[in-house]
Amino acid sequence: MTRKIGVNSLFWKLYFLMVALPLHASNKILTYLSVTGKVSIFHIVLFLMLIWIFSDKISKNGFVIYRRNIILGLFSLSMIATFFVGMRDAHHIFNNVIGDGIMYFLSIAIVWIVRSDSFEDVAVDWFLTYTFKALTVNLVINVIMYATQGLSFWGLQSYNGGRFGGGYLSLLVVTVIYGVYDYLYKKSIPTKLLILHIVLAVFCSVLSQSRTHVILSFVGCLMLFIPMGKSISKAYFFRILIIALVGTVGIVALLNGNSELVQRILNMDVTSDTETTASRIITWTYYWRLIKKTPWGTGFGEILYFINPSMTIAKATATYYVDNAVAVVLYKCGWIGGALYLGYVLVTPIRMLSVWKSTHKKEFLLFAVIFLMLILSVMILTSQVIHTYAVNVFIWTTIALTYRWSKTEESK
Repeated sequence: MTRKIGVNSLFWKLYFLMVALPLHASNKILTYLSVTGKVSIFHIVLFLMLIWIFSDKISKNGFVIYRRNIILGLFSLSMIATFFVGMRDAHHIFNNVIGDGIMYFLSIAIVWIVRSDSFEDVAVDWFLTYTFKALTVNLVINVIMYATQGLSFWGLQSYNGGRFGGGYLSLLVVTVIYGVYDYLYKKSIPTKLLILHIVLAVFCSVLSQSRTHVILSFVGCLMLFIPMGKSISKAYFFRILIIALVGTVGIVALLNGNSELVQRILNMDVTSDTETTASRIITWTYYWRLIKKTPWGTGFGEILYFINPSMTIAKATATYYVDNAVAVVLYKCGWIGGALYLGYVLVTPIRMLSVWKSTHKKEFLLFAVIFLMLILSVMILTSQVIHTYAVNVFIWTTIALTYRWSKTEESK
């Protein structure tokens, strides 16, 4: 039992740090945690945890392949194959292959660790509350960075027309909606902490000029006004009234602020050529043609480019990713690796709904909806599920925890 608690404790400390720290290319925080290149201390610790878990399992039971781990094993092998395919290609540089593939390793390591017998179950509301607190710390640091941006320690640089912040803010879709849900139904999160979180969320959203998570969070909160219980109490109506008033004041203030975020929401063309909805559709169309020609994938290290509305390559946007994780995964990992990767993501909300039907816990229904909304933001409209620490660790921890929750219900 002591060893299990040790694994849980270490993992959740790592999880908190990866969500709480605003790790993004626009600042130098990640460089302080880097071991070499894009390999960070997080990768090293997770790798050592994997070694310990596998060695502990083998020492107790010998080398046994359990049926429940066959698909996960195939998924892991497909990622290893993608690594070697990238290494085989003459124009791929070793550091590029490592830098590209290391975030996929992060995802796989999390799933192996959380699904292992050395890991202990946690409740869904505990997990979401823990994530809420971690992202609150993230928002505080983000605001401090903005207020002290002249300090060389941060190494700040704006991107895409002065936007401030990073993909970690996409998790606001999860924390804001869950925070409002908790206020309406549970009241386990202190109200002052929730107010602080929402105020910081609005401020950081304005700085980042990111419209996607703002729109999704607003829609998700509106959905919460639909009562999940059979009766509607006066307290429930009172809470809705408070949220409606605060929300109305916030929206009016935001619209009157004439910020870049408002302009991006009201006029979808106020953005770069490669960030419009049309350009993202064109990017998918362009890479889909290439995907059909490379069924085994190009391997890690392949440099991608955003596509202009004119169907020309934006050569100044050379990167490992484009704003569509589905296209990136299928193009680099091939049909087999891509199908396994996407399959793990897509089966997760289905498992959540199955657990909800078995337990009748509203949190699982809410989580399934939030997860789908987040996937739209970080997989369809961006590739943050791959390259953003906070999003990557949240998505793949959720995938592994949902597997555990569903198996626990099946065993009853």
